[in-house]
Amino acid sequence: MKKNIYLFLVILLSLQIQAQRPNITYFSPTSGPIGSTVTITGTNFNSTAIQNVVYFGATKATVSVASSTSLTVTVPVGATNQPISVLNTSNGLFGYAVKPFHVTFTGGSVASSTFETKVDFGANTESLNMATGDLDGDGKTDMVTVNFSAGNISILRNTSTAGTINSGSFASKIDISTGTNPRGIAIGDVDGDGKLDLVVTNFNSSTISILRNTSSIGFISFATKVDFATNTGPRSVCIADFDSDGKPDLAIAHSNINMSVFKNTSTSGSISFNAKVDFGLTAGNNSTYIGSADFDGDGKLDIAVNNNGLSTVSILRNTTTSGTIDASSFAAKVDFNTGALPFGFSIGDIDGDNKADLAVANFTGNSMSILRNTATSGTIDANSFAAKFDIATGTSCSATNLADIDGDGKLDLLAVNLGTNTVSIYRNTATSGIIDAGSFAAKVDFTTATGPRFVCIGDLDGDNRPDLAVTTQTSNVVSVLRYVEVISIPTVATTQTTCIGNTASLSATCAVGTVNWYDYLGVAIPFVGSPFVTPVLTANSLYKVRCEGLTTSAFVDVWVTVNPKPTAPTITASGPTTFCSGGSVTLNSNMGNNNALNFAKVNSQYITVPHSASLNLTTSFTMEAWVNYSGSNVTILDKGNYNYLWSLNTNGNGNKMGFYELSTGTWKYSNDPVPQNTWTHVAIILTGNTIFFFINGLPSGAASMTISQDNQPLNIGRQQPTFCACNHFNGTMDELRIWNVARTYEEIIDHKNKTVPTNSAGLIAYYKFDEGTGTTTADASGNGNNGTFVNNPTWQVPATSPVNQIVWSPGGAITPSLTITSAGTYTATLTNGYGCSSSTSITVNTGSNAALVNLTSPTDDYSSGTTLKTASSVNGKITATNKVTGTVKVDYRAKSVELNAGFRADGGTVFSAAIGGCN
Repeated sequence: MKKNIYLFLVILLSLQIQAQRPNITYFSPTSGPIGSTVTITGTNFNSTAIQNVVYFGATKATVSVASSTSLTVTVPVGATNQPISVLNTSNGLFGYAVKPFHVTFTGGSVASSTFETKVDFGANTESLNMATGDLDGDGKTDMVTVNFSAGNISILRNTSTAGTINSGSFASKIDISTGTNPRGIAIGDVDGDGKLDLVVTNFNSSTISILRNTSSIGFISFATKVDFATNTGPRSVCIADFDSDGKPDLAIAHSNINMSVFKNTSTSGSISFNAKVDFGLTAGNNSTYIGSADFDGDGKLDIAVNNNGLSTVSILRNTTTSGTIDASSFAAKVDFNTGALPFGFSIGDIDGDNKADLAVANFTGNSMSILRNTATSGTIDANSFAAKFDIATGTSCSATNLADIDGDGKLDLLAVNLGTNTVSIYRNTATSGIIDAGSFAAKVDFTTATGPRFVCIGDLDGDNRPDLAVTTQTSNVVSVLRYVEVISIPTVATTQTTCIGNTASLSATCAVGTVNWYDYLGVAIPFVGSPFVTPVLTANSLYKVRCEGLTTSAFVDVWVTVNPKPTAPTITASGPTTFCSGGSVTLNSNMGNNNALNFAKVNSQYITVPHSASLNLTTSFTMEAWVNYSGSNVTILDKGNYNYLWSLNTNGNGNKMGFYELSTGTWKYSNDPVPQNTWTHVAIILTGNTIFFFINGLPSGAASMTISQDNQPLNIGRQQPTFCACNHFNGTMDELRIWNVARTYEEIIDHKNKTVPTNSAGLIAYYKFDEGTGTTTADASGNGNNGTFVNNPTWQVPATSPVNQIVWSPGGAITPSLTITSAGTYTATLTNGYGCSSSTSITVNTGSNAALVNLTSPTDDYSSGTTLKTASSVNGKITATNKVTGTVKVDYRAKSVELNAGFRADGGTVFSAAIGGCN
């Protein structure tokens, strides 16, 4: 019975571990140049971007967007051919991709001129092995050598500049003592603190030493080593999560007949492992190298060990259950023949069939044996690898490696030749499913220092090209061979925005070569240089740019997002747009009032809204408002007993936006602050059980969330419960909207700077705060959720919030209406949340005042004929004091006619006062 309970607890713990550790299901794209944006999809990521640590082999990537199921990252300089790893720093657990991201570039080659002459850097006595990685987090790949006779490791910190490897590219070595005769090394974050630790095998101490990384940027340091006992003569170590518990374990190859696995039990800042578990090999094996990969495609990492004395490689299939490493965790070994005296091997998909192959270095065989993977899921047997295919190398091949040297998407093969002091590169020409004599081009040799033993491949000078670092066992140096940069990829903003009907200006620079632009199909645009001004755009557009010279760089895609413009405002005039000098006319836009509401915290001012069924929100909603606030614990709104409590600078948390989860009693916060004393648009969107924060239309983090319901009132500007009745809003608020649907990001952006139709789908409460007078505010949605003032919040008339803001030019006045007193063309401009504007113009004219025309007797005393008397061409004022006698017909036409006392008019006189003109 006890045994059953124990088994149940083990299974339960295993399920909990699986539920917590990050799990990478896939990433896209799977290849591309340095700087590419990659989306990693899976589960159990941290929804806060900075709490995910992502490594592309040797260097750390930048995480720009994060959710629990997706990470958006940028491929870092120095990325190497190792599986992507994700660390969730909140629980210290890792997830690993099945395969690496493949860094590509255009214009590469493998020729005698591909690498510059070596530059040597001092290591120590008998450097048999090495590893590379960014140890101090400065974005540059550092080197670590294992010095067998010296009994230490040497760390060489990278101080290079892009495009140069010289004597100053690495700082002087730092030596750290290990056990006796260190032989193997691996780099990895063992304790889940986000830093790369070192694991070293000590051949004659029969121990492994683990050095926990305590470095900071620009300064490399390690804690005192922690030793763990191994079997006799440990030679090689690999780091991998064999039991899928989110913690990387260790596998050790020895000189005796066992391979050992240490289960990781470390926590952040503390290194610990269970006692080793041994797995049998064959007597006389003398294993010199160990590695891991999912050879049979069942999602578990298997182990490969070379048997130096038997000229074989053994594969042990992983049969672990999550969280457990015991004697049954690996199946019995299966052996595969290699060439004579295998010293080591490398693992990678050589023929592009998505299976991990082996390339084995045969020391006395002067060759490499390629073993093509033919395994099926869940099975490793004698048929799981094709018979070896041998490639001739230089004398005494001591190591191999795989990397894409020419950037064509295929893994090229490298051999280290101890006897000829060279590294040979074989360019990959294989096709899927075939590895034979036609799979590799003829080797190209590059000279190293005397006695090369091991090679690491990675971008050491930050020029986005793979360099070579070679340890030497007799010269006591590391030879670095820099890839010769011919053409670099252009530097360009890969995403840009413009407004519909506008052009976009696209700027790019090339360190070497000339900027050339292409359309989305790769057809050259007749424009060379920078910036490239696009044609007028009406839809999202893709352009391509590359650097061109003797060779060409890879294309870089430049995506132009074309955002909509708002509907242009209309303008009406309060009177004639032509008026007399000294007069005026008022120009009115169709935006109407834009008032707001002021709340004084010291006066406990707020608004109460009675409960209604429409205010009970469930698993999808949106809340948004414009705020201009100051202070801490500033409540935007609350329903009932904290059912949805939305606040700013809660508990003095650095001005972040907060939303309270009643069921757990915890606050969930935005990533970024909401600035005080300035108008800012804030929004929250709930969809499912995740709440998303937005500030000025930009995403600012997400968190899990559940919502409660009750029949209590809604408060605007105060926490609700009677035992608190506190934390009032302090500042000005405008355009508070509550929706029972999850609005899209585009809708938030498009509508944040303007009012929305009151019949919008899902709009359940809408407070424009445009009344300007009174002690109530209406719910413009028509749902009757009207609010009543408590303690007299005051109106701001007009508001300064950027809602429906009409900006007039000239002058820059921000008002719905503008009174004009002088002639000119006046333009009203409306701008939306995308920053796109639409305008309408109107022209106003003024006339000059006409002189008076005085009609006095007898000069204007007419006795016959027909006479028209006009004050001026613009109809001024006529003052008449004369008399008209006889039968004459006299017309007086003016803006006004003043008939003074004593005026006499006989028959036929017409008086006409015309509209318009000036007095």
